[in-house]
Amino acid sequence: MHYLLNTKPIYSLKSQELNLASGLTEFVKASRELNTFEYSLLRSNQTDKALFVFNLNTKIFPYKHNVYDSLGEAYFETKNYTETLKSYYKVLSLKPDGRNAVSMVNKINQVIK
Repeated sequence: MHYLLNTKPIYSLKSQELNLASGLTEFVKASRELNTFEYSLLRSNQTDKALFVFNLNTKIFPYKHNVYDSLGEAYFETKNYTETLKSYYKVLSLKPDGRNAVSMVNKINQVIK
């Protein structure tokens, strides 16, 4: 993944997203592996790359609420509140008692008022 992100433009990778997701399922054992990588990209201000990998993680593990929670956090950090809300509502659809998601939805609604 690191190699691809450093050799291909994001728009090119986005066009191959489904193929990448299905190919990576053989190599990625848990969503946490990509989460660690995503956060390192985000913390090093490689936002576009980080968001691409966060989204890719949701394609590989669409049933895990944590991947959407992490995606929501990334969108929140980039101030993309519309996408942030979508991510946290997805968390709540997978885990209705998700306290962090409820808290973040309330926080975002306060920010956008």
